[in-house]
Amino acid sequence: MMPQFEKALPAHFIDFRSSIKEDASSNYRLIWHTDANDQAVICVTLVAPHIRLRAEELPRPHCCIDFYSSFLTSMQGTMPQKRTLRISVSSYAHDILTMLSSLAHQPAFRQRQVRFSIAITSLLAELLDDLRNEQKPDPAIPKKGHSEGLRGARAILYATRYMKKHMSDPQLSLQDIAGAIGYNSNYFCREFSKIFSVSPIRFLNQLRVYHTLRLLEQSDMGVGAICLLVGFTNPSRLSSMVKAASGMTPLQFRRSKKMQSLAEKEPSNVDRIVPKWTG
Repeated sequence: MMPQFEKALPAHFIDFRSSIKEDASSNYRLIWHTDANDQAVICVTLVAPHIRLRAEELPRPHCCIDFYSSFLTSMQGTMPQKRTLRISVSSYAHDILTMLSSLAHQPAFRQRQVRFSIAITSLLAELLDDLRNEQKPDPAIPKKGHSEGLRGARAILYATRYMKKHMSDPQLSLQDIAGAIGYNSNYFCREFSKIFSVSPIRFLNQLRVYHTLRLLEQSDMGVGAICLLVGFTNPSRLSSMVKAASGMTPLQFRRSKKMQSLAEKEPSNVDRIVPKWTG
């Protein structure tokens, strides 16, 4: 049985596939290009239910996630008449796609389904915000005339984008986030927790730690400088949160990622040992 808090998520994971044929699905699908030699994902195709894709429309190679979303179904005017959208991918969305691919190759565990659904929800929040910027559909927070349930779901998704945009402010508070979407802080906290199963402030700190891990892996910035970018005033606290999330101190995490990167670039043992016979 689906846990109660998972039922409240705007998206529910169904299946992950490394490729699909020319078929139609009764679920929503997210499809993106995957290539070991080209790490950058430029765009994602969002396909509505019952839409058949032609082979030439599918990137090669690709991954596909099937999911159910009453939230998307309820959105008026977001999906165009052809019911297929190609949406540009931000660096944050790219990281979520990478995490989804990694999660798909992990052994099954109890919370795997929930983690997939939460990641898809976060990805949709990012993609729909980019879509809003590109195509200028309805505002992120619907006006009167939309159902209260739809308005609430879109407002909560907008709140996650607001947190990501302003997380460098160490004074960012629950009241600030709730006020950005016109909610009372207590009501916002309750509704947010229903969807993400964590409080808004804990979610904000998770964003900060996640961004910290990215900076540790992709830059040579010190912990003090990273603190300024992610909204922490105490480097010791940030270090503690990094260790809680990764099992390593910031320095250990950075070293492990550099070693991993070097190992991936080195030729295999077979390439080094087996001679190349010619003639």
